Amino acid sequence: MTVIYQTTITHIGACATMALEEQMLIT
Repeated sequence: MTVIYQTTITHIGACATMALEEQMLIT
């Protein structure tokens, strides 16, 4: 349960980082 939770948080964090990078590239 804890492992799945940590993996989900890491995945969300990675997606958020990629989204920010894309926004900065577009801007």
